[in-house]
Amino acid sequence: DDAAGVLYIRFASLQPSAAVAHALGNYARPQVLQAVFRAWAHVDLEAAVARAANLSTVMRQDAARVILDLDLTPSERASIAERLAMRPNFVEVEQAVPPPAAEPHDLALARIAAIDDVAARHREIVSVAAAWAAEDAVGALAAILEWSGDKDLKGLWLSRVMDAWSEADPRAAVDWLLTREPADVAELTGPAFGALAMVDLAEAQALVAALPEGTARFEAQLSVFAVVLDEHHLDRAVTAFGELDSRTQQRVALRLGNRLAGENSEAALAWAMALDEPVRANTLSFLVGSIQKIDAPLAKRLVEGIDDTATRIHAAEGLFHQGLHQEAEPSETLRWVATLGTEAETASLVARVFVVWSARDGPAATTAVMAYPPGAARDRLLLAMMSYRMRIFDTEAAETLLDAIDSPTEKSAAAARLRALRADEDQDAP
Repeated sequence: DDAAGVLYIRFASLQPSAAVAHALGNYARPQVLQAVFRAWAHVDLEAAVARAANLSTVMRQDAARVILDLDLTPSERASIAERLAMRPNFVEVEQAVPPPAAEPHDLALARIAAIDDVAARHREIVSVAAAWAAEDAVGALAAILEWSGDKDLKGLWLSRVMDAWSEADPRAAVDWLLTREPADVAELTGPAFGALAMVDLAEAQALVAALPEGTARFEAQLSVFAVVLDEHHLDRAVTAFGELDSRTQQRVALRLGNRLAGENSEAALAWAMALDEPVRANTLSFLVGSIQKIDAPLAKRLVEGIDDTATRIHAAEGLFHQGLHQEAEPSETLRWVATLGTEAETASLVARVFVVWSARDGPAATTAVMAYPPGAARDRLLLAMMSYRMRIFDTEAAETLLDAIDSPTEKSAAAARLRALRADEDQDAP
């Protein structure tokens, strides 16, 4: 380790960024990583801090220890500590209050659980969990699993130890998980399998496939798929998506769709249209809304090009999620909606236009709705606008809309709701 540290220091003095990348990629021990950052900070403090700020929590703390220990002014130390999400006196506190030496796991768990101050307790968990992960992760995890203390604290302990262990040795962490009952460690599979996927994607995918159905496999699938997607392998991500079960597809479909839309919106919509139900229904309208953010005219054209009327209407709802009816003139939006289907098929979209129009310009919206012939279609719009007016306690406008409702049944029910609202207002009046 000493020799490796010397070599890394020399490497860092010549190519600091490359030295850090190499150390991270080879899961160098914390002491080596600290040596690299110390050398880098001496050469280019700003660059070293910027890189450290993007590390995981445990590694960022390792880098912060040596950076904040440099000969800095108080203002420099405070600024750097803030960027690294540390206290300015982080190093001094660690040196002044070292963790108890060789403290048994059960005693440490009991001691820390008894700390009343939430922030202090959390800091102690983070510190001790990192040490346990480096010294004996298997023993620590076994002790925590057997601990009968607070359930939330137990979960935090487990996740902190597993996160640190997975960063240092993902294969060992995964191997340990595979020896446990999946139901007991389901919440820990995500970090370990995600870390393994970053260094050996094929191995991670193969091991996930071997897991039995259940929460553990679900969490592992999510983490591995996230790595595939984050590494910008879109073709590989599409293939991997097809191998996921429906439950997992539901969780990641929109994220993949948004990435595809950023590359090719038409291809993204075609991909979404080919999904099985219910994944397609839960993805399509939101994906169309995402495409609208990229290219609004294209999004409308893509919706218009969908052959199935029900699917076309459903996709159009995505445009409304992103405020189509708030950005365009209501009359223009109504004309466009009318091209998507029959009056009955587009009724829900038309109602949304009128509700927003009523909020923007009540008299104009009322005049427009009165231009519709009396009947069920107009009644639906009047009821939608009336419901909005009642939500904002505009009972006078609500009564004007009520008077125009044609159906006696609908009118009677709406009148009862308005009377109840006014009765509540009278009770609340001083």
